[in-house]
Amino acid sequence: MIMRSPLYPRRLVAVLAIILGIALVVRAPFIAVAPIVTELGGIFNLDATQLGLLTGLPVICFAILTPLASTLIGRVGANFATTLMILGCTLGIIIRSIGDVGSLYLGNLILGSAIAVGNLLIPVLIRRDMPPGKTAVGTAFYSSMANCGSMLCTAMTVPLSDAFGWQVSLGVWGVVSAVALIAWVLLASPAATLRPVIMQPDVETGTMPIVTEPAAAAALAEAEGGRRRKRAKPVYSRDIRRLTLLLTLAFTGQSITYYGVSAWLPTIIADLGAVDRVTAGNGASVFQFTGIVGAIVVPLLIRRLSRTQLGIMMITFWSTIPLGFLFAPDLWLVWSFCAGVAQGGAFTLIFSMLIEMARGDDHARRASMVLHWVAYIFSSMAAPACGMLLDLTGGWTAALLLILASTAFFGANVLMAARLSTRMRAEREAAEAARRARKRASDSTSGASA
Repeated sequence: MIMRSPLYPRRLVAVLAIILGIALVVRAPFIAVAPIVTELGGIFNLDATQLGLLTGLPVICFAILTPLASTLIGRVGANFATTLMILGCTLGIIIRSIGDVGSLYLGNLILGSAIAVGNLLIPVLIRRDMPPGKTAVGTAFYSSMANCGSMLCTAMTVPLSDAFGWQVSLGVWGVVSAVALIAWVLLASPAATLRPVIMQPDVETGTMPIVTEPAAAAALAEAEGGRRRKRAKPVYSRDIRRLTLLLTLAFTGQSITYYGVSAWLPTIIADLGAVDRVTAGNGASVFQFTGIVGAIVVPLLIRRLSRTQLGIMMITFWSTIPLGFLFAPDLWLVWSFCAGVAQGGAFTLIFSMLIEMARGDDHARRASMVLHWVAYIFSSMAAPACGMLLDLTGGWTAALLLILASTAFFGANVLMAARLSTRMRAEREAAEAARRARKRASDSTSGASA
């Protein structure tokens, strides 16, 4: 039996409202530290390496806890895991705002642990709750709202800190998280969100065939019919395994670049652009805001441009941050705009391919776990590495070259993934057309016989 989402009969607006709440919770509180990181360093006497660890601590949690987060979602179900995730974010934000350096790090640790669960939930919820054929729209909406929250957070943090203190500027996101929790429980119903349910594989939905052995197919069919007590491990095609690897490598490069830039962009703009920290924070908010543009543009262009062409576009725009600040730092607003388009568009492109590839909710969870785990193992070192390079060299050149290298790595793998995904989609469409042709021929034969 197919397990439908509790939102399935409801209006699309309810699903989008929930995606909005989750997007604000998993991105904005994480970004909040970056605009005032220099201020925190002065208050607590922290050097650039220690500040890099502070901003990078949530990503380190992603790297360490992603497999456990995937297991948690499988054991308690996506709905209850979402409830736990939002509760964890709220708790982390409150502890982080207490006022001492230990609570600052502990709160970021709790926040990162909760967001590690949220990162895996997004593909599962979008695939499950969005109408068929609209998953790219759901992914784009999530990415857009996450970037909108990040933009507001980046722009508001410094003024709030100047007016009320850094604790208020970080703690205000606890209110947003609490509202998101209430909205989630009410929209998805308390019965669905407050009770753990073991996630089962959904073998009847999905867009690409993964079963390649008759025995495995029979086992999955028996499981779907409820006659099997123990879950069989699906057998995936070689193309799906290869596409999962390429998407994982592409997302790794994307994540290293994104988290390195997000953690230090306000400081880079202030140092290389020679502007005050309020202006630098506003400039960094442009990077977050224009992620909305990229997230919206990719679904609109995906029917008109090939995925390879979209990949080339994202690579070009991402490269403007390292190359622009190396050779023309005075144009920091242009580079922030272009790179923002890239970070939103690249995320949407990668996860649209992943969601399309996924056979069922459980497959989406597992594939998402692989992508996030590997990506965060490496991207967790991005912010501390940039801070360390700044301490060692006294300038930003080495850190920008590191970001350029991760961008090139993203580019090489996203182009290979785009080509493979396009071929798999064409093969699937051809197989579906052949199936419909056989059905029409069979119907015609049956009609003639009658």
